[in-house]
Amino acid sequence: MNPSNFMEYRDLHYEQTNVGYDCQYSEGGIKCKNYELCEDVLPPDSWECTASYLCMNCGKWFKVGGFGWDELEFKDCNEECVICNETVTKKLKFPANCGHWFCIPCSRNILFWDETRYHLSPEPFGCPPCPNGCVNHIKGKQCYCEAYDEILERWENEYPDKYQEYNDAENLSIQLSETTPGSVFGSKKCPLCRKKYERV
Repeated sequence: MNPSNFMEYRDLHYEQTNVGYDCQYSEGGIKCKNYELCEDVLPPDSWECTASYLCMNCGKWFKVGGFGWDELEFKDCNEECVICNETVTKKLKFPANCGHWFCIPCSRNILFWDETRYHLSPEPFGCPPCPNGCVNHIKGKQCYCEAYDEILERWENEYPDKYQEYNDAENLSIQLSETTPGSVFGSKKCPLCRKKYERV
């Protein structure tokens, strides 16, 4: 795009109707065009910087990191997702150009690798439970309460051997997840045809 006329492509209506908030832009930024999937909020002046409404994960122009799939296609519906069998109101066209559509949560699970899925609860290793009464699953996303951080730190100092056993087990859980054969989570493969999304 010619820098001299890029302002004519700016979409003020999009900016005004897609205000997003997060910890970085508490006063309001602009939702990425793929916000429903990536949940990224852009700075208010993002158009001046990139001449785009795509975040660093979605935009193709970012050479390092990110997925580079550009603007994705979403559709409103009242259909069942073939993966989770839930009736959903919105689907995403899978970016592997295979023509299959899935709900947003299932698409997110397939396209993004989530380390927290493989975190372990420290309780089976002897750590006291969360003081807020949270039930932490043996494996999976934990509560991550700030009040629990103090207990974990105290436990680590008082029982370093038990803490090290827990830490080693969690690291192994995360490492094994990356090599689990056939796992759909973070695989970027369509579960119907197995076509994989590849950045071009």
